[in-house]
Amino acid sequence: MQRYLEVPVDLFTMGGNLSNVKVSDLLAAKEDFKTQLLLAVTMAVFVKIFFNFSVVHLRRIVDSKPWKEQFLRLTKRTYKSIGVDYGSDEIWYEAALVQFPLVLHHLIGGLLCVPAVFGITGISEETAYALARHGALFETAFELQDIGTRVYQYFYDKDFDKKNPPMVVRMLIMHHSCGLCTVIPMNMYFGSSVLFHEAVFLLQGAAGISIGASVYCYMLDLSKNEDIFRFKIMSVVALITIVYTRVVRYCTLGFETSYMLYSENFLVFLIYTAGGFLMSGFNIVLLKDSIKKFKKAIKMNYVSPEKIAKME
Repeated sequence: MQRYLEVPVDLFTMGGNLSNVKVSDLLAAKEDFKTQLLLAVTMAVFVKIFFNFSVVHLRRIVDSKPWKEQFLRLTKRTYKSIGVDYGSDEIWYEAALVQFPLVLHHLIGGLLCVPAVFGITGISEETAYALARHGALFETAFELQDIGTRVYQYFYDKDFDKKNPPMVVRMLIMHHSCGLCTVIPMNMYFGSSVLFHEAVFLLQGAAGISIGASVYCYMLDLSKNEDIFRFKIMSVVALITIVYTRVVRYCTLGFETSYMLYSENFLVFLIYTAGGFLMSGFNIVLLKDSIKKFKKAIKMNYVSPEKIAKME
């Protein structure tokens, strides 16, 4: 009973100077607070640089593409359907471009969990668990740099209100709370839990696949039947991914993980449950958006041979 109610003080103390962290501890994503914090902050700096670099160079590429206007128009339609409106064309363009590095970021985080979740010959359990802890922290890093960026915008950017409309702020609270609240405690106390690793794999992988499918659809030539077919397929893939990872398995896995935490560490159980509850609201937004896109894709008509001949 005493262990069950025990407050894990390492969650709130540094447990030593950060300068004492060894390189081997960082590579292994050692299960202590100072190592986890240092990794999260270091990754956040890397992610920020990566996103900024990507947006600058992607702008040049997208500017030269024939699908640029459609890409922006469909991005706007998606965001506005969930209540987001940036107003300025420049802010819309930047928000659209961010989707590319966002897809890669989430896929990397999810893939780092693959050895722990599925087991890969040649990779030891210890290495697999370390990779999964890195994968989880990679998500936290994105959230840390995103919050840092928005705090900076609040004080120094005159377009803060345009870049952070109310719906965006609400969605970020739901989304970021989960990673920021749960990852470090889970890595510290349940860093070898395959249930936790599967949750990270599913959430990050689902985001990478669903956002990636949407971005791919935005670049298709919808005057061609083969691209309309691809649009329909991608919409089905995105919907199935969201339904399984963000609804079905999210609920069953959440129950299994919560049961484990409840019997092992009540404080971490409370933190994990609160983060999962907030993420549920974000999942509902994603599910509604996927269903809308699926319905539109199914209703999309193929181009008749006569119309194709006229276009040619």
